[in-house]
This record gives sequence, C-alpha cells and structure tokens, in this order.
Amino acid sequence: MSYDNLGRGDRHAQQRRRRKNNKDVPVQDKEYKLIDGNYSPQPYAYCCHYKAYMTRNQTKLHECKKRQCEQLKTFEWAQEKGKK
Repeated sequence: MSYDNLGRGDRHAQQRRRRKNNKDVPVQDKEYKLIDGNYSPQPYAYCCHYKAYMTRNQTKLHECKKRQCEQLKTFEWAQEKGKK
C-alpha cells in the first residue's frame, strides 16, 4: 500500500469547488489600490509621483501636503468631506 496520495483527496474536485465558491462572491464597488498595497473604495488623493492612491493619513505620512507637491491631486468629494 502506497501512502503517497494519503490525505490529498481529489485535487480536481477541490479546484472545481474553489472556482464555484469564488463565483459566488458578490462584486463590490470599484476599489482603488493604495500606496501600501491595500484597497479603499474612497481614497483621498492620487499622487502622480508614486503612481498610487492615498488616504488622508498616508498623505501626512509621505508629507505630500507639507511639501505642497504639485503632483498630488485630491478628489473633489474628499475636499467637500473635509470642510464639514
């Protein structure tokens, strides 16, 4: 008796189940990839230098606002949200 295949089960059946389960995941609204690799549905700004979206805290961390970086583009809805 060979123990090489013990515990592996049917690989193809597992792959079919994974594909089926992944199709059942609901599609979310558009999410933007942030500079640190995470995703956010509403980023604060886009930096052309880093070529990535940023949250408000990330703009402070990378000192984009402090340097008054011309390549930093804030979104209109983010500016309105900050005024409240």
